[in-house]
Order: sequence, then C-alpha cells, then structure tokens
Amino acid sequence: MVLHQDDSDKDSFIWRGPALYLKEIAEANKKEDPVIVYRWRKRIGESDYLSEADFSDAVDLDEKISGILSHASKTESMDSEKLGHVMLLMLDLLFIARIVTLDDLIYFLNILGISLSKSKAEQHMSLLVSLNLASKLRYGNNVFYLFTQDKPWLSLGYKDTAKIRDIDRWRNRFTEYYEINEIQKIRALRSYMKSKEIVGD
Repeated sequence: MVLHQDDSDKDSFIWRGPALYLKEIAEANKKEDPVIVYRWRKRIGESDYLSEADFSDAVDLDEKISGILSHASKTESMDSEKLGHVMLLMLDLLFIARIVTLDDLIYFLNILGISLSKSKAEQHMSLLVSLNLASKLRYGNNVFYLFTQDKPWLSLGYKDTAKIRDIDRWRNRFTEYYEINEIQKIRALRSYMKSKEIVGD
C-alpha cells in the first residue's frame, strides 16, 4: 500500500483502518512492512493531471514495486488459509455475481469450502472498498457490494461435470436469475451503473 505523507499520521482514518490492518497481517506472517510512504502533488480536480515532475520519488517507488514483483511467484495455487487468496476470490465472486449482499458472499464462500464469519467478511469487504477494488451501495433497505474491476483476478478451474465453464455465461446467468427472482438487485445494479456511467446491462 502506497500512502501520501499527509495520510501517514497514526491519527488518520487510512492509517488506523486499512494501513494498520495490512501491517498487522504482514507482522503476523513475518513479512516486510507493506505500507510505503511518499509525497506527491495531490490532484485539485478531475481535470487536473499529474506529471512526472509532480512525483519526485517515482524512481524509488518504481524500484520498490519492481523488487516486490521480481520476488513474487507468477502463479500460485489457491490456499484458503491465505487471507490474500480469500480476498481475491471474494473479488472474483463479486465480478461473477455482479452484485451481492454480505450474506450472499458468505454463502458462496461456504459452497467453496471457506468458512467466514459475518464480522470477518464485513472487515475484508471494508478493506477492499477502501482500496477501491470493490464498491458498497446502499439501495432501499439493503447494502450491496459490487465489482469495480473489468476482469477477474484469478484463473478458475472447473470440475469435469461442470456444465458452464465460462465466466461471462455465469455472469449472464446471475443477471437472468435476478431479473426473475431478485428484482431489487437488478434495480440496484442499474442504478449503480447509471451513476458510474457504465454502458451495458
């Protein structure tokens, strides 16, 4: 996680929330501190673009990221004991199901053999939302979570007996199911897509 120096104070929301959470995970697993701090000129608005001159530490950051990537395994089998793996799976479940409640997500994980309490699932989703990897939407009297990525993170395998082996077909099946059985999800999904100016259905 890369933090601006303005957000690196221990009293800031980001430091007390996602940054501290990642630091505790790294410490428990005896890994290097995952939070790195730099200063750059912050954008003033949507039309304000940053240049290389606005980030004098870009070379150092590039070296840090390159070092991390060079030691990272290119592929790794799913390990339900690894929090990072579970959270990537949660993101892919969001991508496939398009819009879910926390209970939906816990149910899907349970089907895949991963038991997660509601408080833990909520904690994980809060972190993913704070990192802009997922989105939280209050619609009517429900709270939904949605994908924000345009492609899945994992390469999924299927049983020999699986009738559907294509993620796009799975996504369409979920949409068809919502249209018949959970119309509020479709309305919430369309409302979200409209607010984000996302084309498609």
